[in-house]
Amino acid sequence: MKKVFRFFAIGVALSLTIALVGCGGAKTTEDGYSTELNFYNWTEYMPNSVMEAFKKEYGITVNVDTFSSNEELLTKLLAGGTSQYDLSVASHYMVPPFKEQGLIQEIDKENITNFDNLDSRYIGLDYDKENKLSIPYMVSWTAIGVNKDKYDKEITTFDDLLDKDLADSIVVPDDPREIIGIALISQGKDPNSRDKDEIMGTLSWIKDLSKNIRKYDSDNPKSLFVTGEVKVGYTWNAEIALAARENPSIVAVFPDHSLYCIDAFIITNGAKNKREAELFIDFCLRPEISAMITNDYPYTNPNAAALPLLGEEYTENPAVNVPQEVIDKATMYEDVGEAVTYYEELWNLIKN
Repeated sequence: MKKVFRFFAIGVALSLTIALVGCGGAKTTEDGYSTELNFYNWTEYMPNSVMEAFKKEYGITVNVDTFSSNEELLTKLLAGGTSQYDLSVASHYMVPPFKEQGLIQEIDKENITNFDNLDSRYIGLDYDKENKLSIPYMVSWTAIGVNKDKYDKEITTFDDLLDKDLADSIVVPDDPREIIGIALISQGKDPNSRDKDEIMGTLSWIKDLSKNIRKYDSDNPKSLFVTGEVKVGYTWNAEIALAARENPSIVAVFPDHSLYCIDAFIITNGAKNKREAELFIDFCLRPEISAMITNDYPYTNPNAAALPLLGEEYTENPAVNVPQEVIDKATMYEDVGEAVTYYEELWNLIKN
């Protein structure tokens, strides 16, 4: 009898322990979703109002950490593992190497009910033909912003950025592909070159450009425009558009050969909240939500259904609604495979 009671007592204790562990598990909403989503995103690339609206509708809090370059994103995922975040945004040319390194997983397209809102020009491309691994978020163009009050010379090519009158007066992205890309263009080479000699051969041109660079800034370059700290910036089109809202003398110039990329949602391979990540992607593809994002961060919007909701500030603004003649002569970034090591080697020489 004593043994029976002892085993009964142990059984009760185990049952209570299991029950208590169950009560302390992951919290869920009334619809069965996790109450949290961990999002690793570029700085200033998702309005708080959108995340607040998502939480209001679904009861899911979006926890955000930020990065400044694709290289920083890659380093973080490799160093800390993919389970620390559920969702991120990467430039399209990073999708193939992320796949090869096992950093991302397929997205259940059945959960992306608003996928058809996307413009056909931005889906089904070579880097992810079925969009199983990535869903377009925004299209990012790099352009030259010019404060006409401070610099009245005409700029038509990247070589114009070497003008001695621009000494210590330019802001550029802290991004190797962006800077080496325009150096390659200036030397008549492919901005997606995989040739080591071509890539390393841009060092002299970049050194000349460096004399005019006041700051490498991928986080908030528009602030240098607004404060008048720089005359010119080679930066992302939304940064120029935002600066122009505060200072109309700032205009966007697209050189004869411009560069762009598609920034896309990706889900990490170790995501703990995959369904919630897909829910957030689908939420952002709603026309009214996508328009809300573009109103705050005016990048080129790949969501065709959102365009009718955007006003003249978007449709009549060449900084964000890029003219067709610019598109026709532009190059989209590509994955350069193992040649990325040449870009990294050169970048270390430039920055150190």
